[in-house]
Amino acid sequence: MRRVVLRAVHAAMGLLALSACTHRQEAAQARPVDLIYVRMPSPDLALSRAGMQMALQGEGKSQTWRNPDTGNTGTITPERAFVLAAGVRCRDYREHIVFGGREGAVLSTACQFADGTWRTVVVGNLP
Repeated sequence: MRRVVLRAVHAAMGLLALSACTHRQEAAQARPVDLIYVRMPSPDLALSRAGMQMALQGEGKSQTWRNPDTGNTGTITPERAFVLAAGVRCRDYREHIVFGGREGAVLSTACQFADGTWRTVVVGNLP
């Protein structure tokens, strides 16, 4: 029974991500999406993900990360929280990143999985 529920949750999250991605892709056609996470060094990406986990849990306070080796920084700020029909908790969050001397802001959506971790399901740049 639990596997059936988990499959339904994963399917619902996939549909949510697909519809949100389609919407954001349409909006991004006028401006190319910056693939900042793809270019980010692994240690910075790990710090970003750890900050996202901390920001979305508990009281949902902003979390800042900094890599002293690269000088790159980011601040993750939780925003709208919502629950999918299957009972899956999700939350929008904004990350302001200073990477390689450039600044950018990313609005993403993460959902909490059965193991308690938050996983990003939609990533999109802010205009």
